[in-house]
Amino acid sequence: MDNSPVLLFSKFAKLIEDHFPGRDFSTQIVLGLWHPKFLSAADKYLPRFSRIHIGFSIPIAEQYFPPSTVDGYSINFMVLTTPAGRQFVQEMQAAGKQVLTWTVNDMMEARECVRMGIDYVLTDRTKVLHKVLNEYETLGREDVEQKYADEVFDTWSRWSRYTFWRTLIWLFLTIRFNNATKRLDLLGSDLDTEVSKEVLVK
Repeated sequence: MDNSPVLLFSKFAKLIEDHFPGRDFSTQIVLGLWHPKFLSAADKYLPRFSRIHIGFSIPIAEQYFPPSTVDGYSINFMVLTTPAGRQFVQEMQAAGKQVLTWTVNDMMEARECVRMGIDYVLTDRTKVLHKVLNEYETLGREDVEQKYADEVFDTWSRWSRYTFWRTLIWLFLTIRFNNATKRLDLLGSDLDTEVSKEVLVK
């Protein structure tokens, strides 16, 4: 986020042009954007690349990255499991956008992703997710849902069952997120401020 959007994306485009002339990377590279100040530079220098907004906040995603500006959204899993998050998933998918989530390392969380209709899941534990997917493929979705009919995913109570250390980690991440939001405002002067002047170093 500290980099100049124009400098970053123009240099990236030139790098591809110089070293891979004529090669199309549009199906292999996706731009992950945290701050809206990168949108106009992406339009100008890398228009063929898909882009997704990566974030922790539904309000920021809705206000600063509307469906017309991105191809999808990569939002923290616990944020998506809130009522606002679930509604966001439905609305964005209805608008034709894909929704990704991270980081899902638990079988119950993985099943919740299936129930919510999440398009893509990022994980550190691929074996866990493979086990869940194999169960759906072997038994079928209806039988899996019946098997876990008593399973109720509650965002806040689930967090309360985490160990003391994981709770401390979550508090640390929350503080980091709040600081990051403040930095977003500072880096762009304000989230509502369009970056209109960039110095391109050739």
